[in-house]
Amino acid sequence: MRRINLTQYDLHRIISLNRQLQRDTEQLYMLREMAEGTASIPTNNLHVQNSLPPSGNKYAVAAADLSELMDLERSELEDLQIKVKAFVETIEDPTAGRVIHLRYIECYEWQMIANLLSYAERHVFRIHNRIVEELPKE
Repeated sequence: MRRINLTQYDLHRIISLNRQLQRDTEQLYMLREMAEGTASIPTNNLHVQNSLPPSGNKYAVAAADLSELMDLERSELEDLQIKVKAFVETIEDPTAGRVIHLRYIECYEWQMIANLLSYAERHVFRIHNRIVEELPKE
């Protein structure tokens, strides 16, 4: 296998970033609705910056800040996925390459991968773990 600068931590980070972006997207939608005054949801669970000037719409500012953070998260995710694509090209077993691609490029859940490949979820885990164990932890 050709040396690729990818670690197990990078793979975990991809899953973490993808989940964070999903949560951020939902929160951004709510913040934008609140900024426009069209929200019909309780706001007590949202984390909004409190030290804003009285003239500013705190929800609009929070939405802008969150949008900026999401751009950084997306950029990091894209960089990591480029590394995964290069890694997948080095995997000799096409099924294993497909598992890694589906999990870390498409960000599919395990059950979906198992269904797509017509394997038991346990078998998909084994294929995945066999490949990932070859990567350094960090």
